[in-house]
Amino acid sequence: MTNINTQINRVITIKQGVFYISLLTLCIVGYFYTLYDEVGMLNRVYEDSVLLKVRVLVIPLVLMMPALGVLIWGITCQILPSFTAHNTKRGMFFIILSFPIFVISLLIYNWQIMSWLDEQGYSECSFYSGASLGAAKIMVNNPYLCIEEGYQIRIALLDWFEEQYLQGITPTVDMVTTKQEQLFLAYNERFDLL
Repeated sequence: MTNINTQINRVITIKQGVFYISLLTLCIVGYFYTLYDEVGMLNRVYEDSVLLKVRVLVIPLVLMMPALGVLIWGITCQILPSFTAHNTKRGMFFIILSFPIFVISLLIYNWQIMSWLDEQGYSECSFYSGASLGAAKIMVNNPYLCIEEGYQIRIALLDWFEEQYLQGITPTVDMVTTKQEQLFLAYNERFDLL
């Protein structure tokens, strides 16, 4: 008769385990770098920045970091002889439980941050925002800065907004329109093959 706490044969080699642990650790370090960047972007509200790139997934994703820690612990236990089926079940339960908590917190955070930014005078510019779930939502404090044309050149335009911020220049609608026309001309020269 087998006991649930009996040891399981090693599934991965030590080299594989070290690789997976290193990869997960790099993911955690990269996440905290992104989190620092996101908090800095949100602090620009107090500087009355004309444009913000808000990634609503970043802050709620902190709730998934313990799940990555459990994965690292699970890999470590597979390398060491202390790996048991009971520990595996507990770890999997924790990881599975983390996901719905993350989704609920994402929905609540998205609602709260968009309401707060609306109160601060920002509105979303869907013409500059990305289409995927993880893409940044582009928020502007002047709705006239959100010009409909130009989805193809939005990355270059957003880079230009960042350059203006770093130089301490507050772009006007005329400046944005002129820059967008310049970017369109360069885009059409490069890609208009007909």
